[in-house]
Amino acid sequence: MAKIYSEELRAQVLEFLAAGGRPVEAIRRFGVKRAIVYVWRKQAKAGRKKPLPKGRKRRNDVVDAAALTDYVEAHPRLNTAEIGEYFGVDGATIRARLRQVDYTSKGGLRPSFLVEERVAKIR
Repeated sequence: MAKIYSEELRAQVLEFLAAGGRPVEAIRRFGVKRAIVYVWRKQAKAGRKKPLPKGRKRRNDVVDAAALTDYVEAHPRLNTAEIGEYFGVDGATIRARLRQVDYTSKGGLRPSFLVEERVAKIR
């Protein structure tokens, strides 16, 4: 698993490199991995001072929960990819949104609980 370094350490390494220090010296002095020193240096040259946030953003807010549940109730035999085409997103986004409103896909899409209560919670 990747080791997580603090922003303070990152700033110290970049400051050291900016002052003329060599990457090999920075590796020894600060105890960081070789690859990360080169990545930080490259990002600093590109003007990025802070690391990018990890993970990806879900697009669940693109699909209205009430509209989705109405569409699924009207078209119970469609799969998530087909529903996604209608809403202009991919099937993974539809699956994630359906999980939020407690829909299950075992044996076709259907609500696990009362949909109106879950839709109200998400809003």
